[in-house]
Amino acid sequence: MKLINKIRSRRGETLVEMLVSITLLVLAMSILAAMLSAAYNSDVSARKMDDKLREELSAAEEASSAESTGTVSIYSIKPDGKPDESAPDVQIDVDVYGGAGALRIYKPKSTP
Repeated sequence: MKLINKIRSRRGETLVEMLVSITLLVLAMSILAAMLSAAYNSDVSARKMDDKLREELSAAEEASSAESTGTVSIYSIKPDGKPDESAPDVQIDVDVYGGAGALRIYKPKSTP
């Protein structure tokens, strides 16, 4: 019965109700704008990191495919599947291509 009376009523919305609804709408829109801004900034950052990785990878691949030699290093590794920690390290001579703090490529030392 109350619903029917409310529908038949000719009273309009009060000013307070309108201000509250507009305030809620503005709050929802500002939250949406903040989320969109964060998503955009995250996308820009990811694209920059992707470009940097692509440049480092192409530079390392070009250096490794050239006739010039990379830095010669000896790396020690432990074989997988050996539960015994006293297993001897395997030493491998490798050529290292790429800069410090950047992507590196390790190739086994080419035998003459």
